[in-house]
Amino acid sequence: MVISNRYLYTSLIILTAFLYLLAFTSFTIQAIISVTIFIFAAYKFIYDLGKNFSIKGLILLIASAQWLLAPVLNYYFPVSNIYYRMFVPEIVYLPYALLGTFTYFLFLLIPISKDSNVAFNSLPKRVNEYLNIELSSNVGIWIVTVGVVASFIDSFLPSSLAFLFYILRSFRFIGAYYLLLSNHKYRIPILVFVMGWLLLESINYGMFHDLVLWVAFLFIIILIKFRIKMWQKLAAMFLAVFFLLALQSIKSDYRNNIWYGGSSNKAEVFYTMLSDRITNVDLLFNPLVLDNALYRLNQGWIIAAIMRWVPYGEPYAEGETISTALKGSLLPRFLAPDKIQAGGHSHFERFTGQYLPDTVSMNLSVLGEAYANYSFWGGIVFMAIFGFSLNLIITRIYKYSITTPTIVLWMPLLMQEFVKAENDFSTGINHFVKSALVVFFVFWFCRYVIKVKI
Repeated sequence: MVISNRYLYTSLIILTAFLYLLAFTSFTIQAIISVTIFIFAAYKFIYDLGKNFSIKGLILLIASAQWLLAPVLNYYFPVSNIYYRMFVPEIVYLPYALLGTFTYFLFLLIPISKDSNVAFNSLPKRVNEYLNIELSSNVGIWIVTVGVVASFIDSFLPSSLAFLFYILRSFRFIGAYYLLLSNHKYRIPILVFVMGWLLLESINYGMFHDLVLWVAFLFIIILIKFRIKMWQKLAAMFLAVFFLLALQSIKSDYRNNIWYGGSSNKAEVFYTMLSDRITNVDLLFNPLVLDNALYRLNQGWIIAAIMRWVPYGEPYAEGETISTALKGSLLPRFLAPDKIQAGGHSHFERFTGQYLPDTVSMNLSVLGEAYANYSFWGGIVFMAIFGFSLNLIITRIYKYSITTPTIVLWMPLLMQEFVKAENDFSTGINHFVKSALVVFFVFWFCRYVIKVKI
């Protein structure tokens, strides 16, 4: 049997990382394994860039960073803010987090269909060919236009339509991705317009999560069209981490400035603060900034708080929040007026025993919610089921891409909330079901009503 170079390189990287941590750190074995899993996830994501639409790699990278890497760092380099401390010892937290994350990864990555593997491996080439040979060059323009129109009219509509128009606003980015991979002569100006608009929205509201996520998806799309070498991928990832650290270091001060300080020129304030951080390395890498970045990245403190509080202060939910989320995702609010609001405020206080101000939104994460419902081993089984379910969804999308390759360009919209490791089950499943219905209608309407391929 011939073993591919990729598996040899992966094994070598994992072994090297493990031995290095074992020899030169004081980490426990379970902490070393946790960090090694993060290194594997990072390597897989970087390796897959340009070779396929690495949505699984992005899920693995974010989850391992927030559930494993950051908690380990927090145990060995505790943050100064005690509110974000790890509420249970490492020997209590890591066995659950490690097994739950590993099981999640295993069932997310396990091959399901040979057809989907074929589709997966030839995906970049087929997307480019489909866009530039079979589709009208203006399809991307139409999709962007829908998003632009939705962005202008959504503020005039009732709140019951807010989520629908949030999805429609996201068509701006999907259309821009279409254009980027096509040969349309205006693809670059339109891409700059769409992403620039998103940047200005983020600056105006002081909220940067969507900006970071859609830029990450854009980076994945760019590398489908433009192949680059491994060292260039590593350099790009280093610059991305550097920028994220700079952005994280100014977020709090910037929000205080624009929300309470009355600054009129928000773009100028943002540029001044960000450039100051980037050009002053001492400011960017001072202990307070790194401390803040660590506790912001760490989702483990919430999971640890759940493990401390449940079942002693709150009994196991025994599937209640999961079934409620499934019901809520399938029924509109007027048919299920008691469905929970996305954001997890009530669940957070109920399952962590911690007070959360009304102006703050924090989620349990699927890993934390699994424990709150099913305890240690039940939570691990749930993570296996959850990972396999995502695997089935992604596999089905890849199989559909055999005939309609552009469906993968809608994956950022479909999988957006599943990518975020801090989200609870309700947030992810609700967004996926609603966005999948919209995307299904768009493809059906275009194919069977107006007879246009998209």
